[in-house]
Amino acid sequence: PLSKETAVKRILEEAQVFISAMIYGYKFVYTPADSVRKVDDYFTLTPISVIKWGDENLTVLETYTKNKRLYATVKYDLRDFQAENLRTNCRTCTNFSFNNIMTDIHIANIDMDQDKLMVMSVSDKGEECLRALDLELSEDMSKWQEKIKTIQCQRQENREKVFSELNPKVKGAESLDTYFADCINCHNCMRVCPICYCRQCFFDSPDTKRVETDNYLSRARKKGGIAFPTDTLLFHLGRMSHMNLSCVGCGACQDACAMDVPVAEIFIFMADRLQQMFEYIPGRNIEEKIPVLAYTEDELHEYEDAKDSK
Repeated sequence: PLSKETAVKRILEEAQVFISAMIYGYKFVYTPADSVRKVDDYFTLTPISVIKWGDENLTVLETYTKNKRLYATVKYDLRDFQAENLRTNCRTCTNFSFNNIMTDIHIANIDMDQDKLMVMSVSDKGEECLRALDLELSEDMSKWQEKIKTIQCQRQENREKVFSELNPKVKGAESLDTYFADCINCHNCMRVCPICYCRQCFFDSPDTKRVETDNYLSRARKKGGIAFPTDTLLFHLGRMSHMNLSCVGCGACQDACAMDVPVAEIFIFMADRLQQMFEYIPGRNIEEKIPVLAYTEDELHEYEDAKDSK
């Protein structure tokens, strides 16, 4: 058994690692085992950056023991400079509050005291739930609302800046080839994606299923009938065509990339354009069908007109 001092120190060390990863994201290195080259399987997972030991913003809210184990509830309050240096997906996320997403109950902790949460109803159903729980919002919301508005404006500015810088980097096949040049086709981005829905991915299908298609494309190239992207680029374009309408910008794909390719940035860039085109926000309403499943004959004329005028 550990002494109390050692147990507390170990909990704080673990909290330091996990909270650092939540703020800055993970970086990992993976080398598959290779018996021919006598290379062992190697994997490391570390936070991109680490908060300092003894940081006063790391607070232990509660401790308790169960089955001879020590548990703790900890909280970390972000400093301004840390909020500004979050990974791109977090800095550009504008759907972090209930403004754009339909929920029944919203739980807020931004600008709240360390031991407080604000629970509010956003719908009639939410109001019923809070009444059943005998909960009533008594806090003044004005300070919180102002803080949310400030964060919303800052993130929108970040979003526009990131998209403006990214736009010239992803225009045309050559630019996209350069963008994904370091990709090693490990498909980690696909495997960690929470919304990748295909039961059988073409890119993971047995070679026998791909031979006929590859031969067809080979014959077409010889006849000058087709210009086809590289396999790497085809994979990412294929994922984008499937994921863009449903992409919520979680950034898991970029966290999982072994080569630090900024996959998530291009995904949220393309998703933003496509979702605006269809006026669709994934997760906004479970009753709302994804646009690929809802055909409307009289739609998208403004984009047709814009194309015809060029």
